Amino acid sequence: MPVNGQLHFAQRFAIDWMRLDDQGRVVHDDPSDVHNYTSYGTDVLAVADGTVVETLNTLDDQSPPHAPDPQTITLANVDGNHVVLDLGNSFFAFYAHMQKGSITVQPGARVKRGQVLGKLGNTGNSSAPHLHFHVMDGPSVLGAEGVPYVIESFALTGQIPAEKFAAADTDAAFMTTDWGQGLFAQPSPRHHQFPLDLTIVDFPP
Repeated sequence: MPVNGQLHFAQRFAIDWMRLDDQGRVVHDDPSDVHNYTSYGTDVLAVADGTVVETLNTLDDQSPPHAPDPQTITLANVDGNHVVLDLGNSFFAFYAHMQKGSITVQPGARVKRGQVLGKLGNTGNSSAPHLHFHVMDGPSVLGAEGVPYVIESFALTGQIPAEKFAAADTDAAFMTTDWGQGLFAQPSPRHHQFPLDLTIVDFPP
């Protein structure tokens, strides 16, 4: 994306996290109600100690399962309500699409790993509740370069078949598909790895 006369790829290593319920569903009942999504209202946690450098907390939720009109998207609102954390050593963590009024931190605040930053919503350029997360080399959410990172520990519990994902060729179809059929018989513990596309993971307590 061109920002201030330079090309940047801030989302190079981004993950869009969506939560499944115990039946493998992203949403139950009416998919136009954000409250029916398994992800909606989930606590968003700090991945590491850091300092808050930017927040936005004033945007209303979009109505799923459709993305907003592109003509309404601007650099200011594209990522919805969000938090940027300075992790030190030129690494910044970015959390997007949070609930209006849920963000509990302010710029300049120091946060600890695991601290609640706010709640997951469906704001900005989003067709359904999900957490967009990436790490970048500067505080600008678009005018920075995405950098690789690993997750300390998780369980690999499944893989969504690529052909099934391709068959869900609309946002509405994706939201209402049962993804639990991709679960493995036995989870596989992983350490210091980066989850690949369409994998299902769990974070044991």
